[in-house]
Amino acid sequence: MAGGIRIVTDSTSDINAELAKKLDVTVVPLNVRFGNENFKDRIDLDSRKFFQLLEAADELPTTSLPSPGDVQAVYEELVKKYDSIISIHISSKMSGTFQSARAASFEFPDRDIVVIDSEYVASALMIIVVRAAREVKKGADRDSVLGRIKEDISKMDIFFVVDSLDYLQRGGRMGLTSHVIGSLLNVKPILTVRDGVIDTKSKVRSLKKAFRKVVELIEEKHEKPELAVISHGRAMDESKELEKMLRSDYPDLEVLGSEIGPVIGTHTGPGCIEIAIV
Repeated sequence: MAGGIRIVTDSTSDINAELAKKLDVTVVPLNVRFGNENFKDRIDLDSRKFFQLLEAADELPTTSLPSPGDVQAVYEELVKKYDSIISIHISSKMSGTFQSARAASFEFPDRDIVVIDSEYVASALMIIVVRAAREVKKGADRDSVLGRIKEDISKMDIFFVVDSLDYLQRGGRMGLTSHVIGSLLNVKPILTVRDGVIDTKSKVRSLKKAFRKVVELIEEKHEKPELAVISHGRAMDESKELEKMLRSDYPDLEVLGSEIGPVIGTHTGPGCIEIAIV
């Protein structure tokens, strides 16, 4: 007999398999292609192997979204076990994954499937998913879980510090002019997500200054944050440095760590540090 609520997300949330299993979250993978070889994000290809392939590749990999059929197959199994499915996905302005999930949900007109455009990506999406799943674990009803998601989206902040602008520029995520200026001046841009798209928040001249600026930006908005996620692309030491700086201001803050996965890593490259907080 069906019962309860199941949270679904996609692999751009960069939630690892262990945490997803613990929280009963189903993750729909996107795809990464190196040449003629296609990989399911975080299933066929983990972060470590991805960055090894990226370093050796002559050309950047490409990414693609799951088809409506891929998502439909996931929903097909879940509707047998759950009364409600809440499916939370990467910003619709960055990927067509939300549209694929929405199209898949139409195949189950008599079932309660809510598909949500998170307006975010990566660690920010992970926070939204984790907190929704924790509400489900506590026994919250559907409307309470949806309320939590809406509130977290409204309060969310995410900041990226990238080691190189090359990947974002070559992947079409930022304009050529910004890329050239940033490279010439050796600028460390602090990127954010605004209205569902990547935007520049600030520019500084070193990683340490970038981290300091990020913490300042967080302090301006968040008096008592509840959860942060710090993710990195082959930059563990740097992520620990940012966490240390953050904890000096918020000693009781829960901080989860994550590794940037293949799809996000395709666009940010190695050396990226990101932090989301709510």
